[in-house]
Parts: sequence; C-alpha cells; structure tokens
Amino acid sequence: MVRQCPASAMGTAAVTTDNIQCAKRQLRAQIARRRRGIDAGLTALHAERQRLLSWRTYVARYPAAAIGIAFAAGLSVSAGRLGRPLGKWLGGLAFRSALGGLADSLLQGLKTALRETVFPQRGQP
Repeated sequence: MVRQCPASAMGTAAVTTDNIQCAKRQLRAQIARRRRGIDAGLTALHAERQRLLSWRTYVARYPAAAIGIAFAAGLSVSAGRLGRPLGKWLGGLAFRSALGGLADSLLQGLKTALRETVFPQRGQP
C-alpha cells in the first residue's frame, strides 16, 4: 500500500520534490493495479476461449449430437469411397442435422465469456 501524500496546512499540497515523488509513486501503484486487473481478465478470457474451442467441451455437453456427427461423417466417408451418391447425400444430410445448433451454442458461449471477463458488470472488481 502506498502512503498518502502530505498536504499543507492550507489544504493543498505544497509543490516540493517530496510531494512530486509521492504523487509519482501513487500513480505508478495505480497503473500497476490496473495492469494486474487487465492481465487477470485476459488470462480468464484465454482459459474460457480454450475451453469453448475444445471439441471435448461439446462432446461432454452434447453427447447425442457428437455420436450423430461421428456416424454421419463415417457414412459420408464410406459412401464417398465406395462411389455411392445416395449414401454420400444421406451422410451429408445427417451431418448437417447433427450439427444443428452447435454453431449458435459456440457463439453464445463466446459472448458470455466476453461479457463476464472483458466487460464485467459495474460494481464487480
């Protein structure tokens, strides 16, 4: 904690070298506190981004969709290798339907992470 700068008897600080140095120390301490706050916010945002971009998050959150996507991808690949257009089309259709709202969920998660870490509500530290 940085000590308060002394004030003169008139209620204003006298312009002395000591008072200037004290004001500089207070300003540096304030800058350091704000830098630590910014660093903490960016660290939290990075961790949340890593969590949201991990495929494991979505497999855990949407296990049925993950199985459907794996099935559809397997069907598409196998049909494509065998030269069966109907199987390829069915695989693509299953893949699109299995993806469903995952993109919307990803965007919503990123918005929430930004709101909570970079733009916190007033009154929160």
